[in-house]
Amino acid sequence: MVPTEWLRRFVKRLEKDGSPIAEEALRQIAELYAVEKSVRGLAPDARLAARRELSAPIIAAFRPWREAQLSRIPRSSKLGMAIGPSEAETFWTEFL
Repeated sequence: MVPTEWLRRFVKRLEKDGSPIAEEALRQIAELYAVEKSVRGLAPDARLAARRELSAPIIAAFRPWREAQLSRIPRSSKLGMAIGPSEAETFWTEFL
């Protein structure tokens, strides 16, 4: 689901720095995991429909939040590198 290396970056920032930005990113990612848990075992078409219905608002909210955070922190910082990689945008775009 969420690329493991990308997820680890947020966990590291939360553990090392107590970053509220990393904490919020992980909270939003946890919402996606909850959606996945709720659709486990459904037929593929039903899973896809549920993902589109339940995950789309989470992803839609994450994009502007992420951009706002990137405008506040240096992209060269460890947190900036956690939240800013292009693979993150690819993930959110292709999730649904």
